[in-house]
Amino acid sequence: MSKASFPLLLLLVACLASCINAQHHMVSDDPPLPPFNATGDEPMSYALLPESKAYFYGHVAFMVLGFWILMPMGIMFGIARSPFHVPTQILAFLVSCVGFLFGKLYGHSTPHLYAGNSHHTMGWLIFMLFQAQLSIGVVRKIANAVARSQASYQSLHEDETVRLVGTPSYPSSHGDSHSEGSMETLHHTFEDAAPSKAEEDSQLVAAPSRAIDQHDIDDDEDQDITVVHGRRASSEDGDALLQDPMMMLDREEKPPLWMRPILLVLPFVPNFIKQSFVTAAYNPFTKTVCRYVHSYLGRVFVILVFAQTLSGLVVYHGTCRSWEVLPCIAHLIKGGIFFFYGILTFGRYLGAFAEYGWAWNRVDGASKFSFETIECGLIFTYGITNTWMEHFGKDDEWTHKDFEHASLAFMWWWCGLIGLLVESRALRRLLERQVLKTPLDVPKHEVQQTYSFNPFPALTVMLTGISMGNHHQETQYSTNVHYMWGLLLALAALSRIGTYVLLYRSPPSDAQPGRPPTEVLGAFCLIAGAILFMASNPGTLTWMRRLEVDSMFMMNVTVALTTITLSYVAFLLILKAWAQKREQRKKAIKQGYQDRFVGQP
Repeated sequence: MSKASFPLLLLLVACLASCINAQHHMVSDDPPLPPFNATGDEPMSYALLPESKAYFYGHVAFMVLGFWILMPMGIMFGIARSPFHVPTQILAFLVSCVGFLFGKLYGHSTPHLYAGNSHHTMGWLIFMLFQAQLSIGVVRKIANAVARSQASYQSLHEDETVRLVGTPSYPSSHGDSHSEGSMETLHHTFEDAAPSKAEEDSQLVAAPSRAIDQHDIDDDEDQDITVVHGRRASSEDGDALLQDPMMMLDREEKPPLWMRPILLVLPFVPNFIKQSFVTAAYNPFTKTVCRYVHSYLGRVFVILVFAQTLSGLVVYHGTCRSWEVLPCIAHLIKGGIFFFYGILTFGRYLGAFAEYGWAWNRVDGASKFSFETIECGLIFTYGITNTWMEHFGKDDEWTHKDFEHASLAFMWWWCGLIGLLVESRALRRLLERQVLKTPLDVPKHEVQQTYSFNPFPALTVMLTGISMGNHHQETQYSTNVHYMWGLLLALAALSRIGTYVLLYRSPPSDAQPGRPPTEVLGAFCLIAGAILFMASNPGTLTWMRRLEVDSMFMMNVTVALTTITLSYVAFLLILKAWAQKREQRKKAIKQGYQDRFVGQP
């Protein structure tokens, strides 16, 4: 057995020992709860209401399809700059509209059974934000197409056209070399030789189309500018290239399917409307604020949809009513943090953030801080905010549980702070100067990537799991559930420590993601522990006890949900990689046409 595998064996032994020890704690002596509404005083829930179930199932099916399948796919296509981004997002919006309609029909056909229904209010908010985000993206795409359809869009490269084609050919000692230029510019010049209606309309849209910056051009999927390699291009070179049938085929590449109806209608649209549209879509406000709003909303939607799904489950089953909603929200928020932490851990294992050197790889000069800095910052922020938020309720008196929760947040506060101090490169340079007498003119940021072995994020998670596994509960059933997810969090922390051991013994030497197996174990334990964490709130546990759901069944379902989540994340990252490869292949084909008919030095 190699020495590198010793931490993995130790982790496995610890896991088996903990699971064996857990068998002595899983026996519940709690008395059975009476059936629902045995006294006639409990409010009705939507889950037990038999009316209009078809509307409810339709609402769930279309919302899952729109927000959990199509919209994440569209986000991945957008990150990959794929032409499938816009049609997928439009389809997701249309599907979600159908689901929204079914939800309204279900709400109007059933009585109001949950006071303070946040699912309804948040649904309207998400729907409006999705509509705004989609509108911004579609308007910018259409405006780009309108501007490109005019000859004035080509005037963006007018100066380059005069420089490349309008000047005579110069002799060169290297007959097979060309100066760099734009093949698209040569295409525009060839079109200028044959007057068209687009030329007559060019002056109307020239000014606003010049406002399209390079970022907007790069964002458009079909706006790939090829380059003529080698010697300075002459007018004869341009004529020869433009008369080649393969180059004409490349030039006449069809636009995306969703843009073709728009391009068919554009010739019949009055020019002043086109000018107004492009002016409105490309101004300083849309190029700055709207662009960033569109980008960040697409990522925030993942968290909003997750929160909306949880609120739907709570409202449908009628749990967490009245003052019970506060501990319920606390469990859902804290468990949700560990849930997304596990997703990020698994994403790093698959290669996400590899360009920053955060995928257990080496990329010199990629990032000024490590991923452990982000982890410690989040731990510190969570601790310093939740220390003062652990006492909300109808009574002003602090209970024993309030002190337990506040002390846990207090621990996170200072563990995050010491983690940030240990991780600070500025403090490390300051301490090194005292010992190594480093001169003051040394660069601030290391050219070569260094690896962080900061133990405080893993130590914080491990101590949280240990303390919450021994958290005092009113029932044995709740104690068992807390013990299970506390154990899982502690095992996740041990997995990270195992990763550090592997990384210390065999540090990465290239940009290829390292994929240490301990990170898969850690991601699995984090997500499974997070699901049990969210389910361990008093309202949910009472509901499960009434259904006679034991801890074994609960653990089995949790493992299934965890593997479903991991498969879902893997599918999205594979989809993004496929879309990026497809776009790279398209650009390579265009470059191949250019190399074939122009030649490379």
